[in-house]
Amino acid sequence: MAITSRIISFNTADKADVVAFLGATGNLTSDQQRNLGVMRELAQARQRDVDHEGLDWGLSIPDALDHLIAGHASSVAEYAAAAYYSALQLIIDRNGSDPSDLGVYSKPSTFFSLLDDELRRLGVSTDLLPHAYLFAGPPALSCGLRVTAGSGSRRAGRFAGRRCCGVTATSAVQ
Repeated sequence: MAITSRIISFNTADKADVVAFLGATGNLTSDQQRNLGVMRELAQARQRDVDHEGLDWGLSIPDALDHLIAGHASSVAEYAAAAYYSALQLIIDRNGSDPSDLGVYSKPSTFFSLLDDELRRLGVSTDLLPHAYLFAGPPALSCGLRVTAGSGSRRAGRFAGRRCCGVTATSAVQ
C-alpha cells in the first residue's frame, strides 16, 4: 500500500484588501482592476478543471466571481456555494502573500486533530488550535456570514437579505 503525502501551503491576506473587492463594481483602482483581470483568468481556468471533472454546480466560478464583485451571492442553484467558495478563495489568494509550505504530512487532518487534543489538554484556548485554521476554508465575514462549499439554497436561513462587507446574503451564503 502506497502512503500518500500532502503538502499544506498557506498565505496571509489583509482582510481589508479582500473585502475591498466585495460589492466594488465600478469602484476599483487601476491596480485592483488589473488584479481582477487576473482573477477572472484564474476563475476561467478553475472552471475548465471543474468542467473536466464533469461537475455542474449550477453556477460557474467566473459568474460567482462577478456576483461577489457586484455585491451579491444570489444564485439559487443547489451547489452554487461551491462556486462562490472558489471565487472567494481566488480573491483571497490574489490579495495574499506568496504561498509558504507549512509541511508535508501523510495524514494532515489526523496529525493536527491530535495536536489540537494535546494543546487543549495543556490549556491552550480553542481559538488558537491549528486544525480549524488549516481545514476550515475561507474565513467568516465579520457579521458571521460564511461562504461554504456544499451549502444549498435552503441554508441561507437567518442571514437572508442581510448585508455584510458589501455582499447581500441570499441562497448560497450561510
